[in-house]
Amino acid sequence: MGDALGTGGHLIALRRVTVGPYTMDHARTLEDLENNPTLSLSLDEALTTGFPTLTVTAAEAASLAQGQWLPARGVRGVHAAIGPDGRAVALVKESGRRLATTFVARPSTL
Repeated sequence: MGDALGTGGHLIALRRVTVGPYTMDHARTLEDLENNPTLSLSLDEALTTGFPTLTVTAAEAASLAQGQWLPARGVRGVHAAIGPDGRAVALVKESGRRLATTFVARPSTL
């Protein structure tokens, strides 16, 4: 790496301590995973940690749960749509004049 940067030197170890919004606080040891093989984050925690949030009404949440689109809101990128109960309903993204689902977290059929 030192040669590539033109500084010389050497590297003994490299450790990644963050990946996007995830830090060492989210990390688990292999031993912990072996002894307790459960999810590290709930679906709501994963979606609200990994994406910006967009609050929706109960009626809008019901529409998104059925895969229906909503009118555009002027947001860029993928957002976690959060219902009035604080739970993630879907991941949404604007496409033209529509706010469309890219992933439905809580489909109305469940």
